[in-house]
Amino acid sequence: MKPTLKRKLIYSKPAALNTGNLIHHLDHLGPLCCALDMPLITDSDEIYLAAKKYYPKITPILRKNKNFTIDYLAKNYDSLFVSSKNVAKELGGLIHLKTQKKIPFFFCPHGNSDKGLLCPEMDPLPYQERVLIYGEQMKERLMGKNAHHKCKTAVQTGNYRLAYYKRYKSFYDAIIERKVFSKFAKKQKTILYAPTWNDEENSSSFTSFFEILIKTLPKHYNLIIKLHPLLLEYSPAKAYYCSNLAKNHPQIQVLTKLPLIYPLLNKIDIYLGDFSSIGYDFLAFDRPLFFLKPSKTKTPLHSCGKIIPPKTPIFKCVDKHQDQSLLSPIRKKAYLHAFGKSLSFQAFKKSLYTKLIHNS
Repeated sequence: MKPTLKRKLIYSKPAALNTGNLIHHLDHLGPLCCALDMPLITDSDEIYLAAKKYYPKITPILRKNKNFTIDYLAKNYDSLFVSSKNVAKELGGLIHLKTQKKIPFFFCPHGNSDKGLLCPEMDPLPYQERVLIYGEQMKERLMGKNAHHKCKTAVQTGNYRLAYYKRYKSFYDAIIERKVFSKFAKKQKTILYAPTWNDEENSSSFTSFFEILIKTLPKHYNLIIKLHPLLLEYSPAKAYYCSNLAKNHPQIQVLTKLPLIYPLLNKIDIYLGDFSSIGYDFLAFDRPLFFLKPSKTKTPLHSCGKIIPPKTPIFKCVDKHQDQSLLSPIRKKAYLHAFGKSLSFQAFKKSLYTKLIHNS
């Protein structure tokens, strides 16, 4: 009998950590858990239930209060995968201090973000010892002027989230149809507005534009507003007002706790954003992108679509500039730079095992 890949893995007891209220990290850690056949540990009832619902092939473990301890992690696991930038430094230090055991942490970025262009401390990559990176764009950031050269291991994964979605496409398409698109009064072109949260770089367009979008939406579009979880935490009044303003609107759905990205992007026609990494995800579909920019910073992503000028009627601009066929080569080039060539989920699993064996 041939040995399995699992037996060859240096880290035989890996686990993913998804703690607190960061439910959007599930979209990144869930596929990794599936690929490495590792559990997902959380202290959140909400994340635990979402993991069971949206990732039925993984094993979520709920450890709350006294059950979520340093000793438990040190005793049961020999490597941890996380998407919060400070976990490795803070939790890793506590584990070593209490148990004298050094557990390697692998940082899994939650999206191909442009954060850090104005405030270098916003970029989580340079502060990690072990990282998973999508493609060349993240590799360049690791080697760039803001890098702290702490990285010991960089494992290039490609776009494994898209590969995972394609592997289980029918399952996720059914969820999105049931939870989102079936609730619109009629089928027509759908715009996704996915603003980021208002961080130190003033990246978010949400507080300036959500009310305008809801009140000026023309009859020929459906609109999905996907609220970033940190908008709910740091701008709760605005987020509540947005949900209440759009309540019972036949053309608008406001999403707050749905971690799934690619099944949603597969169904929409037009993307509207600012600095959110979801814009990079949408490049895979080569469809029209529009941007509302609260700051003057321009990223590579903004060259892949139409920036809506200040004080311009938003939907008139969308109507006028939907034909973005000339931008298709730019989008494809940007996607390749961000994620690399397409791969199957099985190919990703095999590659991930091999790279962890030889590079760690």
